[in-house]
Amino acid sequence: MWGRLSTGSLENPRPVSNSVHAASMMSRYAVVDADGDLAHTMTLVSLMKEEYEKNTSSAEGLVDYRAAGLLVSGCKRGEEQLEQQVQSSHQEKLNEDILSTAPDSGKGRVHMKRLCSLALAIALLATMFTPFTAARAAGFTDVTATYWAHDDIMYLSQNGIAVGYTDGTFRPEGKVTREEFAKMIVVAKKLALVKPARPTFTDVPSSRWSYGYVEAAVKAGYVKGVTSTTYAPAAPIKRQDLAVLLVRAAGKEQTALSAPVNAVFANDQATVGAYALPDLAYAVSPAAQFLVWDTKRNINPVSPATRADCAHGIYMSLFPPKTFGDSAIELVVKNYGHCRTLAPETWVMTGNDLSTACDIWSPDKKMHAGWWIAFVYSYMYPTIDDFINAWMPMAGYKEVSLGSGTDLGYGFTKRTFEASGTKGCLFYKTYDAPALGGYIVSTYFANTTSDIWDSQGAIPSFVALSIRAVSQLRPDTSTVVSGGGGDPSSPDDNPEVDLSAKWQEAIMGFENVYSPSTGEHYEAPLTSEWDTGPEGPGYYRDLPGGGYEKLEPGFGGY
Repeated sequence: MWGRLSTGSLENPRPVSNSVHAASMMSRYAVVDADGDLAHTMTLVSLMKEEYEKNTSSAEGLVDYRAAGLLVSGCKRGEEQLEQQVQSSHQEKLNEDILSTAPDSGKGRVHMKRLCSLALAIALLATMFTPFTAARAAGFTDVTATYWAHDDIMYLSQNGIAVGYTDGTFRPEGKVTREEFAKMIVVAKKLALVKPARPTFTDVPSSRWSYGYVEAAVKAGYVKGVTSTTYAPAAPIKRQDLAVLLVRAAGKEQTALSAPVNAVFANDQATVGAYALPDLAYAVSPAAQFLVWDTKRNINPVSPATRADCAHGIYMSLFPPKTFGDSAIELVVKNYGHCRTLAPETWVMTGNDLSTACDIWSPDKKMHAGWWIAFVYSYMYPTIDDFINAWMPMAGYKEVSLGSGTDLGYGFTKRTFEASGTKGCLFYKTYDAPALGGYIVSTYFANTTSDIWDSQGAIPSFVALSIRAVSQLRPDTSTVVSGGGGDPSSPDDNPEVDLSAKWQEAIMGFENVYSPSTGEHYEAPLTSEWDTGPEGPGYYRDLPGGGYEKLEPGFGGY
């Protein structure tokens, strides 16, 4: 089971609040950083200059979404103005007037050679700045929230790794050239540009816009030439080549070479170039997820890589997915008397011969799950709350505080509780027994020491939910124990089997899953879900010799 963290958990540098049209304004405007960040201003100025010098059709109309908090003022272009020292916004009166239109304007710094009229600056701000702010807030018009690479594209755009176009689009299906990819990976990895006196490739001279990016990517070992002297900078990247480049950039070449590729990982695997086969097999694996299949499970190795493909691959190289080995917890079947449960291998199960209780403990006794069933006289404890508040102190829980009840369906109620040094939850069901003057309570419970409940409480919770038992106290099935039989997983012998049989909900960031072929059970973190898996979103495990098996949610029929 593998996957990645959602973007909500990522720490994005410099939250983006505004954006401006950078490339087409290069010939007329200077930059004002309203945050007062000199280094950021110079980075943006340099980035704008490089986009202007690129001067290719693919660069026309690009929007730099990293330009947070920027304003523009009317000036004439000149390369020298882009390289001048940034001056304090308080040194000239007009600067103060322009910056007064922005929040925290006193902190801004302006970068310009000649000042133009204040009226022109205000007009430009009114007609151009506001629409781009609105466009940025809405994202890209051609990248909807449900688009498969939406999160990847938005992260890259917000961090200056990939940019959009002036019409508000990102063009996710557009092709990516080898030099464009070099720039994206260099910016993503935050590498310094490299500009040697002698170019490495004859077709990427020092005068070419991508020179510093290609040389930096070569120095880092991310890219290589198509020959010893040429790079083919304007050639589109094939998907199999994208896999090779991403594996290099992630430092996983040896891992890819050692991974098994004998299993079929794509229906069109036969069309993959021999040089790219190990890298491509690794790139689509749960451990990497650099590339995804199409709806027919074809990897399309010789098709051009799209901007969405590159955005997704780079994102995954920056934020590797959680893997099965890192985070999933395997559960095994344990039995005691007429009780059965799923628990980690090292946990110890105990119980009694009356089929009225069982306990399961972690080796360090910090985690615990259990079940008990009892008959309660109504005159002693008129309500279930009366009984729980009386029973828990007798069981060793001191200073108990019960949470409100939640109806789980099929007759069960869930209650959280806190006690001295411990936290946990109860799942219980009651049966009326008026002929006996009371009621029967069947309770499943889970708890840990207080300090680990929030991080590890899901483990005993799933153990408790998985407990199945037959009992001489349970109405309608009490004779199965005295008769010497009874199957805890049969609804005929255990009417409470629904608690585990129908449970498919996540608990505290984990979900219970099992292998339909082997019956193996796991507690899987939600972050390990493979949302681009070969059979759709879900949890997958490696198969011996290669390939994957999609796991099923729930406890199954163990």
